[in-house]
Amino acid sequence: MKKILKITLFVSFMALMISSCKPDNDFSIGQPQNRLMQLAGTWKLQSVIQIDLIAKSNNFIDQARPDVSLTQLDITGIAPFTDMTVSFANDASNIPSTFAINYGAAPKIFKLTGGTWEVDDLKAPGNITFISGTETVSTILGNVNNLSAGMLTLKLIKSQGAKPVIEYNYNFIKN
Repeated sequence: MKKILKITLFVSFMALMISSCKPDNDFSIGQPQNRLMQLAGTWKLQSVIQIDLIAKSNNFIDQARPDVSLTQLDITGIAPFTDMTVSFANDASNIPSTFAINYGAAPKIFKLTGGTWEVDDLKAPGNITFISGTETVSTILGNVNNLSAGMLTLKLIKSQGAKPVIEYNYNFIKN
């Protein structure tokens, strides 16, 4: 009798637990982020990371020095990169309009100092192009999720012929 009572209580308890579990059908993910509004403003360069794309694709590792990266190097200290600021402005419709770059003593990595800028997709930008007259410089926009935290990464890829060999990640914080 005790055994039947224990089994009945156990089955009742399990039925109660299973019936109390209901799926949560709240699939709301919130409002989409306005990436163009997040890009607008002034950004100060914090670091420059150089990535050897050939070494990265071949998984180059120095067995004698595993703590040394053969694929990427922080080159921020090589030149006064942190003097540089980039300012993006949008028009009244929140469409990219003008940009200004103040290099200070930093190397002119984007070659341009001002003009207009555009993105490849207004809702989900992946590339930013700087335009000044007939000159253009295209960059890849790194992790857009960091924009809401005030961090911006612009990537430039240098190629040898058609083969990409070096990537530069310019990491900015919003002023």
